[in-house]
Amino acid sequence: MKKTLLLITCLFTSSIVAVIAQTPTYYVHNPSNMGVNNSYMHPSVMKKFLFIYNKAELNAAGISGATTFNRIWFRMNNSGTVTLNNCVITIGHTTFTSTTPNTTFASNFNVGAPVVVLSASPLNYTFAAGAWNVPADTWSPITLGTSFTYNDVDNLAIMIEFSSQSGSIPSLYADNGGAPITRYTNTVGGATATSTTARPAFGISNTTPLFNVPELQYGIQQDKVVFSTILTNPAFVKQELAYSTNNGENWRTNLLPSVRETWTIDIPVQKTLYRMYFTDKDGQKHATNVIEIETNLYQKSISVYPTVNNGTFTISYPELHYGSVVITDFKGKILYNIPQNTNQNQEIQISLPAGLYFVQDVKKGKSIKIVVQ
Repeated sequence: MKKTLLLITCLFTSSIVAVIAQTPTYYVHNPSNMGVNNSYMHPSVMKKFLFIYNKAELNAAGISGATTFNRIWFRMNNSGTVTLNNCVITIGHTTFTSTTPNTTFASNFNVGAPVVVLSASPLNYTFAAGAWNVPADTWSPITLGTSFTYNDVDNLAIMIEFSSQSGSIPSLYADNGGAPITRYTNTVGGATATSTTARPAFGISNTTPLFNVPELQYGIQQDKVVFSTILTNPAFVKQELAYSTNNGENWRTNLLPSVRETWTIDIPVQKTLYRMYFTDKDGQKHATNVIEIETNLYQKSISVYPTVNNGTFTISYPELHYGSVVITDFKGKILYNIPQNTNQNQEIQISLPAGLYFVQDVKKGKSIKIVVQ
């Protein structure tokens, strides 16, 4: 393996490193039926809405057992900030299903007492845009004031109401399949639904930031996928690999024989989403971020491993003497031309300030983001 030492002197602010997309721990999203619905949080359409997710959907998203969460997430095809005045979010259990919510809002919370998880005036909700068919990316969280524990027995009902709205109008991705519906009303504090619309894509997680839970990365080495996890908790007693071949709708989980930071598997033959679960000594399960691997994304092109590093990483090439590869800053300025490879795996060592950089495959026009810590 050939080692190439790169010495670069340029300055980056630490804030660049913080720009890392997050994903809810569990989410319900159906790409085959996804459409865009901007009636949510729209001042001329509604002031209150309620939607239900069935236990089977939540289990398919990966929930197993009672689960406490402090964040809810939505996905949008636009970006901006919306201000919701007198915003109240209520969550509870129900025996009603996603296709048959009751026309009276309060009647849907028919198992135990619902919990007002947020009461804010105003709620300033900043949201980001993402592609409808990449469900693992670009979710926007709302942090709750009070946590909620889903019992994994009944269905889950979520109600959001507000008195007025200003600013951007979020265009939420929602299920256009026809049957799953949301009750909504134009009346502030109204008790009876006036109409229905499609349910939004929806996620839940706790408030632990991404950098405090295991983070999953991957690289390609010849005909193998190499998973690498950054572990911040040394007391994990169980590790599981979960994967989905249908855009995150159904996850299959395999128990790994031991807890390790690196695992190697065969390259998948189709697009596959991966995440790992770690269980600590207290029985709490921790989920990593979701990554997507698709064969046509890296075949006949380079790959980089790991993408978050301390300045040392490996570039894997599809062939010898592959072609031009450069390192650029976030503005596209070329900082270094990497010598042509004489091995398929070329180890690179970089000395430069922490920040965000890109490894550019000039031959294929592929750009791979790396974060130097």
